[in-house]
Amino acid sequence: MLSIKYFRAYSEEGKQLENILNESLVSFLRNELNVESTFESYDSKGLSHKNGNAPWKVLSFALSNAIVIIDGSIEEVDNYKLGANYECITPAVSSLDNVLVVSRTQLPLNFIACRSNVPLLGEPDKIKRNNRGGYTKSYNNNEILTWLCSELKKMYYNVNENDENTNRLIRPDNLKIDLANSTLSDLMQREKDVMEENIAARRRESHFKDKDDNEREKKKIFISYRTRYYTTEDEPQKSRYGGKYNIVDVAERIKKYHNEIGDATEWDDPFYYPVGVLSNEFMPENRRWAFVSLPDRKIRECHEFWIFNTRNKLNSNGEIEEVGYWDSWWCLGEFLTVIRMKYAGQLKTNFKVMIFNPDKDNPIEELPLDQIPSMTDEQNRELARYFANGDFLETGLETMDGMRNKRKWPKVLRYVYFSFMKRFIWPMIFGDFRNYPFVYFEESIKSHVYDKSFVNNRILECNICNAKGMTMNDVLKDENYVWNFLNINSYYSDKIPGLRTYKGVINLSEQELRKYLQQDGTYEISCENHHTLKIKKSLDKFYIFWQPRNGKPTGPNKCVIETVDLYEVV
Repeated sequence: MLSIKYFRAYSEEGKQLENILNESLVSFLRNELNVESTFESYDSKGLSHKNGNAPWKVLSFALSNAIVIIDGSIEEVDNYKLGANYECITPAVSSLDNVLVVSRTQLPLNFIACRSNVPLLGEPDKIKRNNRGGYTKSYNNNEILTWLCSELKKMYYNVNENDENTNRLIRPDNLKIDLANSTLSDLMQREKDVMEENIAARRRESHFKDKDDNEREKKKIFISYRTRYYTTEDEPQKSRYGGKYNIVDVAERIKKYHNEIGDATEWDDPFYYPVGVLSNEFMPENRRWAFVSLPDRKIRECHEFWIFNTRNKLNSNGEIEEVGYWDSWWCLGEFLTVIRMKYAGQLKTNFKVMIFNPDKDNPIEELPLDQIPSMTDEQNRELARYFANGDFLETGLETMDGMRNKRKWPKVLRYVYFSFMKRFIWPMIFGDFRNYPFVYFEESIKSHVYDKSFVNNRILECNICNAKGMTMNDVLKDENYVWNFLNINSYYSDKIPGLRTYKGVINLSEQELRKYLQQDGTYEISCENHHTLKIKKSLDKFYIFWQPRNGKPTGPNKCVIETVDLYEVV
């Protein structure tokens, strides 16, 4: 008998969804899949044992092979704190593929469920109405029910390789974990094994569309480009570089290229982010890195990385007419992923970097991998810290104060702490730490990523100053590519000789920003070259999930869900 455990939201729409699922899911499973099941509802709020211990319930149900459904809608409800329904969430939820998170709204940017009706930021939405870019998403309960039925069906047809009588819905007994009777080390190892198995199963599931379709997953293409040249297939004539190419044109030309060389059937349609998803809003430095980490994951799935190699051009009045690919910090961040993959030996077999040169009659050429800049071990360690502390999915915002406070400890005390963690704690979480020296730990403690400014200071580049006219050759010959990329915050200028100076970069704390407030509610800020940038608070917003610890909320003002205001250039 399959057990379905549902954790409710508290809005009126949440109550309606609970009733819909209670009435529909059991009969759907019986009639469509011949699976008998039970449906039970639970409170999603309650961190402590006294208040219901919702996180324990979610985890224990999931590790007992139940199908857990959580309503993760973020909605204002009288007498409830925003995000009260997130009190039941634990970090394990993101890796357990029998936990399904449904939502009528966008999810927090730093929370990604293994299964959800809400796509990742920038990913295509099957419902088609949430593909404009930006953060706002909306779904109704009927759409959620349709998605749930489809997902449960998909799980049922994902048969386990070692036991054809089990699948992702009817799960094998060896995945069960008895939380109450497991030691901490056993529990952590078993959880790790189960999560790895879950992720492998999800990957296997993605290889087949459904039980009747044996078409293997196709190879993927990522296009890196300046979003000035974005348009949609509904407006194919817009936003063309030199009047010839926009992103739709480039994607079509790539498909034509693969058709000409005879392997078109092996490839998915090229992927590119829509405008407004990885926008140049006035955001804190750690959030810039969060938006570097999103395409990093996407690029790692791909077999080809294409660059729409636009060049900076001015008109007769000296005004910017076309923008250059290599002038964009965001584009350089996408190229950085290829550099990191090459350094780590993680490039897929036959991985290619392809250049689309819109100024040439024959625009397509391959960039040999040996021309891609190299990086050092030290640069790799520093980059890892930026990704770990900026990445929405990896960072623990609630832990940053602790790392910063360790700077005040005597060095000998830090060494004692390091030795204890290296011997007893870190290996259980991360694996073998025997070759991790104390000096690396010291580097981490002193890294800029633990400075308050990394989280609090907002960074924005002046588009006029940013039009430097950098070329591909300039970048490929740059022996300090990584340090130059990191140095947008000017932190490394005094530490690494010969770094490039970023001009027109505005770096302000929240307190400093208030000085520039105008009567109309906007902010007017001048860069060092006296170009005025006008900024306003956006109507858009997003949410951050603060993982509770020891039964207590950890976010600002003891919140679980934080609402983050956005500032955009007018």
